[in-house]
Amino acid sequence: SDLMPGWARCCTVGLLFGIMHISIYRIVPTGIMGVMLSYVLLRTGSIYIPIIIHTVNNALAVTLMCERVPEFAAAWFNVEQIEAQGMPKGLLAIGAVLFIVGVLGVELQARRGVQNDGT
Repeated sequence: SDLMPGWARCCTVGLLFGIMHISIYRIVPTGIMGVMLSYVLLRTGSIYIPIIIHTVNNALAVTLMCERVPEFAAAWFNVEQIEAQGMPKGLLAIGAVLFIVGVLGVELQARRGVQNDGT
């Protein structure tokens, strides 16, 4: 009964998510985030998990963009170094690992849900 396969729905929503943020420079990264959020929604069946992910992402972005970074965040990030040299490779690696763990967690949760439903 689905009009589109899941991957097509995720890509369509991602594209629309990127476009709705109204910045030509942000379409690709925001679109990727939209694909990820759509995927999480499809796999978990819960709107709350993508909402939490989106909220955490936006909170981190706002924190890093602030001229005066709160003390707790300044202890984690060297803002001047990030501005001068880009994001540290270690921080990017941690982000990649957390992303992979998150995807695996979503998959595991989705599979448990299927097993519990008996389908």
